[in-house]
Amino acid sequence: MRVLLFSNDLMPFGDLPTSGGGLRCWQLMKGLEAHGIEVLASMPGFTYLAEKHYDKIPEAQRELLWRWETQEEILKRTKPDAVLYASNWDHYGLSKKPDCPLIIDLHGSRLIETSMWDDPVDTDRKVKIFGQADCLLCAGTRQRSYFYGWLMQAGRVPADEHFIRYIPVSLSSQTPSHDYPEAANPHAPIFVSGGGWFPWQNQAKTIFHICKEIQTRDAGTIEIFGTPHETQGLSAEERFIRDVYAQVKSQSDNSPRINVNGYIGRDQLLGIYRRASVAVEAMQYNLERELAFTTRTIEYLWCGLPVLYNNFGEVGEHIAEYDAGWTVDADDEASIATAVREIFERPDLVKEKGINAQRLVRERFSWETTILPLLDFLQNPVRAKEVQPALGPVCARASFLAPGGASVDLPVSAKNASFSQSFVVPAENISVIEVPVALRSITDREKISGVQLCVRSQSGKRLAKKTIPGAEVPVNGRLAIHLPLFVRPSGGDVLRIEIKCIPTSFAKGSEESLLVLRGLLEQSYPYVSADNPSVSSFKGKTLLGHEIDVKAIAISFHPGAGRYYRFKSMCERASWMVKNGDWERLWKAGARRVPSVVHKVKQLALR
Repeated sequence: MRVLLFSNDLMPFGDLPTSGGGLRCWQLMKGLEAHGIEVLASMPGFTYLAEKHYDKIPEAQRELLWRWETQEEILKRTKPDAVLYASNWDHYGLSKKPDCPLIIDLHGSRLIETSMWDDPVDTDRKVKIFGQADCLLCAGTRQRSYFYGWLMQAGRVPADEHFIRYIPVSLSSQTPSHDYPEAANPHAPIFVSGGGWFPWQNQAKTIFHICKEIQTRDAGTIEIFGTPHETQGLSAEERFIRDVYAQVKSQSDNSPRINVNGYIGRDQLLGIYRRASVAVEAMQYNLERELAFTTRTIEYLWCGLPVLYNNFGEVGEHIAEYDAGWTVDADDEASIATAVREIFERPDLVKEKGINAQRLVRERFSWETTILPLLDFLQNPVRAKEVQPALGPVCARASFLAPGGASVDLPVSAKNASFSQSFVVPAENISVIEVPVALRSITDREKISGVQLCVRSQSGKRLAKKTIPGAEVPVNGRLAIHLPLFVRPSGGDVLRIEIKCIPTSFAKGSEESLLVLRGLLEQSYPYVSADNPSVSSFKGKTLLGHEIDVKAIAISFHPGAGRYYRFKSMCERASWMVKNGDWERLWKAGARRVPSVVHKVKQLALR
């Protein structure tokens, strides 16, 4: 049997560097080959890695390099028994469904990733491709549930639970030997971090804490491989990640213990992994990270590296169950500090967790075993009837309703407790305004009597006011204030939201941070200006603790229900007619609507 595999990036043939997507493609190929399936790997010939390392691509693979206009020619030339688009769907370039079974591998949510690049994928195209596939693969169980929703969008209701087949990221069951650094080694412990720096992968707090600990102790090293993406557009999230990378690179220029490297060949990278102590991958929460089944993590574990990981991801559950690393709250420096201190002071524990890491891979993530659901489909293929989308595609929320940007912590203390932010109302019928907040610790609730939100017009007239009790302030979430129906502003109006933290009696006068707002480094639409009691009160703090000017306080908006907005509009129009003495038009408009209203009331009464 022959399978044509279209990959979305370079695969690690020879000395080629690779990405998480490329490694996923490699895993699927090697798993199939382990069961005697011939796999023809067609890699893209125009990506950043492919163009930079073209001379390293083996001749056999160069003949199959694909471009958008050549996929159908390659399919026709190779005559496969099945075609597999590996590591995602958005490089599918066939003009029609192929005559052989079509398998689409879903390695992650491309919509979430590309939205954080400010370049979201075409959701119309996504559901169309899902409507052509005969079988889907996914790397995580959480992803599986997520993609079922997209299948419904595509108009496809699977006949059984195996239409989306679970194949986690995997490697060979033959794990390599690992040489753990001795405690006396002046470079120990050796932390490593590999892979690209993407907007949805923010491990800044973890990396900065480790760098600080290394410099404070004058012990240990950290080796960082990979860079931010070279060719993608600069969203606010990506600018932030690039800034973090630049800060770490700056530290590496001044410390021999902090080393920032570019991409290197996979074999060379694995050799470094096999002589290190711990892998670092504790990233802060976002939806993409919650759904992700992270490729580089399995490679760390396979090499015998215990992993410093977040406490919310699916892979983290496996790490915790096997005691193959540390799962921490990547937003909590105390949680990170506890794990890092243990890594420095307990080399015996590091080695024990590393042994557990390889056992975890052998028992759960070996490609000879995890490939079996795909092998079963290839041996018993079922061609699914092509379907058309049943519903309109789900689009990302409009950016003007949830404006973002590079952000910093904006501490609120008892001495500096009031902030305000002017803004343009970004749409009609805005009913709720939200303010992102966080507590340093859940115990900080005891220091807060409440948080007061107030919305005022440009003239100072109060439109809404609300006080949230301190016990109800979320540790990491949003505070919301609702605008009453008949005072909702029009789109384009300028309003001001006032935020005041009310301390308890024993916290009054303290300069200690009680609450954290999200401060933005740029003032863009719909933010107008920041009106604060003093300039010094409008200073944010970077992850390194340095003060930095903040241009705006983050807020977001929710539109209200349409029927209430229409009712309000009718009342405003009737009021306008009364003021202008247009009784005849008012009477005609009312006469047309009263019968339909009476009819609806009668229908409701009869139910």
